[in-house]
Amino acid sequence: MNKISINNFSEVEIKILNKLNEYGKGYIVGGAIRDILLSLKPKDVDFATNLPYGILKTLFSEYTPKETGKSFGVLRIRINNIDYEIAKFRKDIYGKEKKVSFVDDIRNDLARRDFTINAMAYNQKEGIIDLLNSTRTLVSSDMRPVLVSMNCAKILVSI
Repeated sequence: MNKISINNFSEVEIKILNKLNEYGKGYIVGGAIRDILLSLKPKDVDFATNLPYGILKTLFSEYTPKETGKSFGVLRIRINNIDYEIAKFRKDIYGKEKKVSFVDDIRNDLARRDFTINAMAYNQKEGIIDLLNSTRTLVSSDMRPVLVSMNCAKILVSI
């Protein structure tokens, strides 16, 4: 398995991550971390942060941010014809309708993700955050849901 460092990311991705960490906490999350550990080129790079939505819009105003999911705290910016999603840390609330609650800790955000292999985060200061032993899951090629009661739609998407 590959190791991960800031050198795995482009100048633009490092710039986004640095800006998030200058004003709050920011991490590269999900599939990009998984792909790099598997020595694959990530299809996309997503970010998670504790910064409020309004501050994100201001920080990245030069890239004409798009509100792709304000109720879920998701903002999309386009740099050099590549889209990047920046999402506020959140946890899912399941019921008749899916809702989210915004949280201040990346660990809560990682616990809401679909599969353990996508429940990892990285930044330069903390390195990889892997609360669910996702790297072990990668080695064994064993896909495990983060929650047993995971949303059925997420399960179907993985098939």
